[in-house]
Amino acid sequence: MRIFVDADSCPVTDAAVSLAQKFGYECILVSDEIHAVRKRNAVSIIVPVGNDSADEQIIIMVKRNDIVITDDTGLAGICEGKGAVILNHLAEIYCSDMLYVNNWIISRKRRKALNAVHKRRRIFIERFSKLLEAKRDAEWEKLRYLNELRHIKEQEVIRYFKAKEEIKRKREQARLKREQEQAELKLAKERRYKAKLKRRKERALQKQRAAEELKEKPMDIIELFFQHEKGKRDPKNKRIIY
Repeated sequence: MRIFVDADSCPVTDAAVSLAQKFGYECILVSDEIHAVRKRNAVSIIVPVGNDSADEQIIIMVKRNDIVITDDTGLAGICEGKGAVILNHLAEIYCSDMLYVNNWIISRKRRKALNAVHKRRRIFIERFSKLLEAKRDAEWEKLRYLNELRHIKEQEVIRYFKAKEEIKRKREQARLKREQEQAELKLAKERRYKAKLKRRKERALQKQRAAEELKEKPMDIIELFFQHEKGKRDPKNKRIIY
């Protein structure tokens, strides 16, 4: 937020500059070359002499939520349309409603009746300081809200990454479990294969032993015939039953 002062004919320029410095706001004094105003703690903008040249410069520079101190109702209406807060030399807020415009004009007549400059300055300081305090409190409230919102977002980000790490850890555990199961299945398959080979070797040895026994006890042609036809073998002596 910035404070613009229509310094061509502003009797409270010093008070506006001092209050802006006190509350930490930038104060910009806009005037033409004839009514040049320069202050130590303010930014002074001097424009060439022309019809409402200072007002045009303020209209170009003013933004939303800025404060403009002026007695020019035309400038006040344009700046109020841009979202700025307009104050007169008694720190009365301008509004585009006709009732407030009438009150603005009446207050101009009342200001002319206040011949004492110190009274006008005292009234302006009281009202303007209250306005700046309210603005500062609102900004601090907004800043606190933004800090809380940022803290909430940081917590959400932390929770998100924690959840992501948890998912990654669970996936790693599942992968290790699958690898362990696959290793167990592979080991069981190897055991079954070794057992199968062992059984094959045992059967081969049994056949070899049976063949050796047959060589030791030769059979006649009839026994060989019945062995070929029936294919039944005696479990005790491994000979044909007929």
